[in-house]
Amino acid sequence: MRILSLYLLLLGLLVTAAPSLAQVPLLEIEARGLRTTDVEISFCGPTCRDLYPRFLSYRLAFMTDGTAVGTLTENPLDDPSFGATTETFQGVASPQQAADLRSFLTAARIGFEPGGCSVVFAETVELKPYPKFNVYNLSYTVLWYGRGNRFNLFALPAGLPGCATSLRNLLRHAISVARDVQQSSRK
Repeated sequence: MRILSLYLLLLGLLVTAAPSLAQVPLLEIEARGLRTTDVEISFCGPTCRDLYPRFLSYRLAFMTDGTAVGTLTENPLDDPSFGATTETFQGVASPQQAADLRSFLTAARIGFEPGGCSVVFAETVELKPYPKFNVYNLSYTVLWYGRGNRFNLFALPAGLPGCATSLRNLLRHAISVARDVQQSSRK
């Protein structure tokens, strides 16, 4: 009986020590740089551009089971009295978002990506009363984990020629998934 109890105890320790799928990383993205808000007002000229500059730092991690974890730090540069804010979030992407992420990884041939290009995102924030856009000028570091010991680590510095559409789409989708997870974790 003691041998059976010892065996069951050891088996229980092995099962709890084995990594679950949630602990297997798939993709990590780190981004650092500036976000500026441009407001297009015809009578204002260049004085209404580059409003509200903020230094951003993102760290996003996606696991093979669809779990997304992230940290976002913002530091307003125009008014140091506000100070930096940091938000950490964790959640699970929808099955469709996780499948799409894998499709974008395949399309971007992420295992063979050398980096050395740049990605600049701009998004419309609001249209009334004047168009307002956030422009992200960020440098990215991307780490992909393949099967076994395969991985690829590459940099996408700001200010270099544009990346391939497949890589831009991958980053855009990953950031979109992270934002969705971030929004749902706030509820």
